[in-house]
Amino acid sequence: MNKEVSKHVVNFADTKNNFPFAELALDHYLAFGGNDFEEILDLGTGIELLILAADIFDDIQDKDRPNAEWMKMDQAVSLNIATLIYTIALQVISSRDPEGLLLKTALKYTVQAMEGQHIDLVDNTLTENQCIEMIKKKSGALTALASMLGAVLATKRYQSDVEQYAFYIGVAAQLKNDLFEIMYVNNTETFFKKTNLAIQFLEKKFNTVSTELLNNNFQQSELKRLLLDSGVIHYMSVMINVYNLKVKNGLENLNLTLENKNYLIKKICENEKVDKNAGNSKLFSS
Repeated sequence: MNKEVSKHVVNFADTKNNFPFAELALDHYLAFGGNDFEEILDLGTGIELLILAADIFDDIQDKDRPNAEWMKMDQAVSLNIATLIYTIALQVISSRDPEGLLLKTALKYTVQAMEGQHIDLVDNTLTENQCIEMIKKKSGALTALASMLGAVLATKRYQSDVEQYAFYIGVAAQLKNDLFEIMYVNNTETFFKKTNLAIQFLEKKFNTVSTELLNNNFQQSELKRLLLDSGVIHYMSVMINVYNLKVKNGLENLNLTLENKNYLIKKICENEKVDKNAGNSKLFSS
């Protein structure tokens, strides 16, 4: 790799200050009996590089993060670097995978995430159920990828029980980010143009406040009160907790020791609970 290309890869990678998908893989790896630090470190690195590439593609397509490093340069160059990072990620993931199961699993969920992204980009007329399915594919596929790869690396076989709840980890995290964004980011004009569950709720126009919000007909100082009066905050909080419960139920049904089940529940569910002081989820935070 030449110096200029290497510099861009390093600069993009340096923007990451937390590694939640690698942690998700590690948690599953340990819970399913894995004990080789070097192999899970390699896998976690590959997963985070894959997520980084997905973030770059997403930002270039959505054009909603102008301050990101890859948005400050020629978009053609950024796309090429992102493609390179994606390819390196797959190489790293497959480096501990003589049977090809890790790579096959990674590609399966990556395709689903790309399908979800396509729906998000082209369809702004989704129903509530369709919106959930889009989030499940787009965000949920990435948490399923990390969870499943950790379990597969530890056991050397596909763990279908993990898939039952792993998608919902991403749904809950994405909904939590959406809730945080409308309450604290103060960029409602951009948010209201997106396809998300909060907009689906407001468009049902249960009250006049919903119409005010959709029409952007309010002072910024009134936003939190209007969001509460509209009911969207309560709705989103309930939906987040519903999907956290789905995750917890799935974890409790795993064929693991009680100790390992409780370990995963503590690491995954308790970190994603919603309260009045909740911030955005580390899984899908910008």
